[in-house]
Amino acid sequence: FKIRKILKNIIKNPNNLEYLDRVYYEIAQYNYKNGKIDSALTNLRRSLDSSKGNAVQKGYSYFTSAEIYYDEVPYLSAKNRKPKSQYYTLSKLYYDSTATTIDSLFYKFEYVQERKEILTRFVDQIIIVERNDSLLRWANMDSTELASIIEALAQKEEAKLYAEEEARRDQLKAEQDELLAAQNQSSTGGGSYDLNASTAFKFYDARAIENAKITFEEKWGTRPLEDNWRRINKESTFEDLEIDNDSLQLAIDSAADAKAFALEQELNSPIDINVDRSKYYADIPFSTEEQSLALLEIEEALYLLGKIYNNELLERDYACE
Repeated sequence: FKIRKILKNIIKNPNNLEYLDRVYYEIAQYNYKNGKIDSALTNLRRSLDSSKGNAVQKGYSYFTSAEIYYDEVPYLSAKNRKPKSQYYTLSKLYYDSTATTIDSLFYKFEYVQERKEILTRFVDQIIIVERNDSLLRWANMDSTELASIIEALAQKEEAKLYAEEEARRDQLKAEQDELLAAQNQSSTGGGSYDLNASTAFKFYDARAIENAKITFEEKWGTRPLEDNWRRINKESTFEDLEIDNDSLQLAIDSAADAKAFALEQELNSPIDINVDRSKYYADIPFSTEEQSLALLEIEEALYLLGKIYNNELLERDYACE
């Protein structure tokens, strides 16, 4: 209790910000030793979030998270009513992060590399078992009950796609604001863009380039790409350079206006997300032959899982299951 109180006091002290990753890690270790699995994982996440460039501590936090997620799969799966594959996958991801953070001096460097590779194959087989098991249960469900499950899955996917589209439009809105700010600055500062200023939004956009090309050809027609293309004798003058500059400015202004209009149209269009429900039925093994194949895949995956448990993870009790 005294140790926990000391660590909490350290967290409250603003002078200790650079040490928070270490403090949260120690709290997580204390939690885990006392059987508080969820608190341990929470404090490990805090340790990683508080990291200020201490790669060594980050490696330990990733590694300990990976170990806990692997060792506590039965508890986490039962408590949260989630498939075991979800927690084995989390364990694998934390081993992956550990491997990219640590160096060869880490005390379990070889173990981490090996465990990461094993769990990659391990998770693949668990996913096959859980997926086929779910599909077989669906195949034997009442059609009304199955339709209800499919509808819930479709709505969940639609919500995810809707959120992604909103995030994309937020980026477009930021781009539009930048463009309008540049146009306003141009109109109040002399009526033209500064050609020496940043033009990333003008020339790195394929649609803007195409609009500029159309504007140019409407005025000058199609010309070969060469110096002094406007003159017969090909000798340049300051007057020509000024006119050419004006033409370029006109094309840039036109392209910017076209892009602003296109962004406005896209941002004002309704978000229409409609997931096709029929795709969820496609993989369900309704026929006897399809169900036999699904069962065979489960059998093969379980056999491979047993081999991995017994020969590579050295978990012989699980292998027997």
